[in-house]
Amino acid sequence: MKIPIGSMFEYLEMMLNDHWGYIWGTAGKIWTQADQDKTENEMAQKYGQKWVGHNVTDCSGVMVYIWKQYGLFIPHGSNSMVRTGYVLDITPTPKAGYAAFVYKEDTNDYSHIGIVGKDGQTVYEAKGTQSGFVTSKVTDKKWNRFGRFKDVDYEGSEKPLKPPYYATVATNSGPLNVRSGPSTDYPKIGKVEKGQTVIVKTHGESGWDFINADGLQGYASTAYLRPEKEVPDDPEPPKPEPSGDVITFTVPKDDVKKWIETLESISQTLKAGGAKNGD
Repeated sequence: MKIPIGSMFEYLEMMLNDHWGYIWGTAGKIWTQADQDKTENEMAQKYGQKWVGHNVTDCSGVMVYIWKQYGLFIPHGSNSMVRTGYVLDITPTPKAGYAAFVYKEDTNDYSHIGIVGKDGQTVYEAKGTQSGFVTSKVTDKKWNRFGRFKDVDYEGSEKPLKPPYYATVATNSGPLNVRSGPSTDYPKIGKVEKGQTVIVKTHGESGWDFINADGLQGYASTAYLRPEKEVPDDPEPPKPEPSGDVITFTVPKDDVKKWIETLESISQTLKAGGAKNGD
């Protein structure tokens, strides 16, 4: 399985719009006051209070989080991604969806990583504890090496599913909020548990999908819905479970009257004490 490049960009936009913060060593967790109170990281002590209540990550944790949503592994570390073959074809030329590196030639060190945006002109990055998750220009001199993620589908060979399709709730932790409209400005109308399967009825380009979760219908963030498979055009209705004292059968429409008469006759016979031998 590979990550569709469009889906990767949706996750990056979600991180940007939700104002993810930066804490070294994290990959999408929600930073709590308890975390802030006990941290020994100097930069987190200085700037981390602003990220309490926000999802936080470090630079390579961005990829770790996205890959995890697809059940995939990638090392937590920009050097490790290159050394172990998770980023290939290192080049000085940027391309949309490629890893962007701050490379120190004298030490052969890939010290920082981001992802080149779909326009090829910006880079998404978890910049630092003071800045959080932001975008920068690809022409910034610090970005001097680029590479292809081996687990990203750049050619679109894995075509996105067309609604309606089944999707699995893939939150980092806890349930997914369902809202009355396609943004956080709309009120919550319910929640869907992590791991639950829902039906995506319409896919919104703004990052919000209209879903049906066992009758609960509303909008949920696209970034937390992992597409699985399309809903059949004419799905077979579930078959009732047989019980010990109930018989179910299908009657042709033209024979309904005849079957009703037959059943009434059987009912009268049973009330009268049952059929005689031979009947």
